[in-house]
Amino acid sequence: MNDDIESAVYNLSIASTAASTYLSSHTPTPSETIDISSLYTNYATSLSLLPNLSSALIFYEKSLSLNPTSLDTQYYLALTYQDLSKFSLAISGYLKIIKLDPLHWESLSNLSSLHYDLKHYEKAILSYESSIDLFLTTTPPTNPPGDVKGVLSDLYYRYGLSIIYFNDDFKDGECIRENQKVNCDDLARYAFSRSLDLRFNVESEHYLNTLTEGVEIEKVGNEYVKKLFDDYALNFEESLKDDLGYKGFKIMREFFEEIVVGGGGKDVVDLGCGTGLVGEEFKGISKSLACIDLSLKIIERCKELRPKLYDEYIQGDFLEGLIEGDVYVAGDSFIYFGDLKPLFKRMFEKLREEGYVVFTLERGGGKTWKLTRSGRFEHAESYVLQSLEEVGFEVLGYKRMDGFRIERGKDVKGNVYVARKAKTKSSKGRRGEF
Repeated sequence: MNDDIESAVYNLSIASTAASTYLSSHTPTPSETIDISSLYTNYATSLSLLPNLSSALIFYEKSLSLNPTSLDTQYYLALTYQDLSKFSLAISGYLKIIKLDPLHWESLSNLSSLHYDLKHYEKAILSYESSIDLFLTTTPPTNPPGDVKGVLSDLYYRYGLSIIYFNDDFKDGECIRENQKVNCDDLARYAFSRSLDLRFNVESEHYLNTLTEGVEIEKVGNEYVKKLFDDYALNFEESLKDDLGYKGFKIMREFFEEIVVGGGGKDVVDLGCGTGLVGEEFKGISKSLACIDLSLKIIERCKELRPKLYDEYIQGDFLEGLIEGDVYVAGDSFIYFGDLKPLFKRMFEKLREEGYVVFTLERGGGKTWKLTRSGRFEHAESYVLQSLEEVGFEVLGYKRMDGFRIERGKDVKGNVYVARKAKTKSSKGRRGEF
C-alpha cells in the first residue's frame, strides 16, 4: 500500500512540476485553471497520506489560489490545519465552508469536534445541535454519509458529553434548546437516549447510567473500557501527565517504600498497565514484570514508549487473566469497578503468600461506591478497608492523595492503599491512615 502511495506521489509530483512550469510562462484558459487546480489538490492529498502534511498544505493553498471556490479543496485544507494542530486556522476554514454551503455536514461535524476538544463546550453544544438538525430536515446534507443512523448516533453522544461538561463547569443546571431553558441533565439524558435509539453503543449507555437515578452498576463493562483506551491510546500519557497533572504513579511507589522495606526480587503484575507509568516505578523491585490490560492498542503504545519494560503482556480482563505474583500494582485501574469484593477475592486467590497489593482509587462519601458523572467510580474509605479485610487481606496502610490528578481545573480526591496476604494477621490489627 505504501509503495502504491509513493508511486502516485512521484507521478503527481512530475505532473505538478510540469503544471507549475506551464503556469510560469502561459496564461491558462479557465478549463486549464480548473484542471491544474485539481492536479494540485490530488497531489496534496497524496502527500498527506505519506504523511507529509506541511508539503500538502502548500499545494492545497496553490490549488485554492487558482480555484478559490472549490469546497473540496477548502475542506481538505481545513482538515490539514486540524491535523497540524493549527486549530484557529482549521476553525476559520470550516466556518468559511459552512458559510458557502450551510449543508456541508462534514465541516459542521468537524467544527463541533474541534470546539469539544478545545473545551469550548458552549460552542460545541451549538455546533452539535446544528449538525444534528442537518439530518432532521427534508433537504439532505451535502455528500451524505452512507451510515446516516451511525453518524447521527455519534453526534448525539458527543452532544450529550458537551452538555455534561458544560454543566459541570458552570453548575447552574440550565441549558438553552430552541430558545427555551431546559435542565442540562435532562437534555444530556435525551441526547444519550437518542444515540442509543439510533444505534446501540456502550459509550452512550454508560453515560446515561451516570445520569439516571436508581441505576445500580457494579462494574463498567469491558467493552466500554476497552474502546475508551483504544481511542485514547495515542495521546494517553501526554494527556494524563500534562493535561491532568497525574502523579498517582509516583505516590504509589513512595508510599510502598514507606511501608514495605526491602521489597526486591518480586514477580510484579501491573493491572491496567497503560503505557507503563506505574510499571516503570516498580521495575526496581521486580524479578519479573508483567502487564495486563484490556486495550491492545494501549499495550502496543506501551511497547513503543517503553519497549523493554515488561517481560510479559496479557490482553484481557483482570478477573479472567490474572496470573500469580508477589506484588499487584494498579494505578487508577480499579475506578471502573464499583463492587470491589470480587476483584479483591480474585487477587487474594492468585497472590502468593506474603504478597502485596498497591492501588489507587478516587475517594467519595457514602457507604460503598458511586458511579459519578465522570463515568468512573468513587469509593468510601471504610468500604475499601472492610472489603480488603473480608477477603483476608491485612491492610498495612492507606493515604489520602488529594490533587493527585486535575479534572477541568479541580483537584480529584483519592487514596492509595497497601495490603498484604499474610499467613497470619498482625496482632497490631489494621494500620491506619498515614
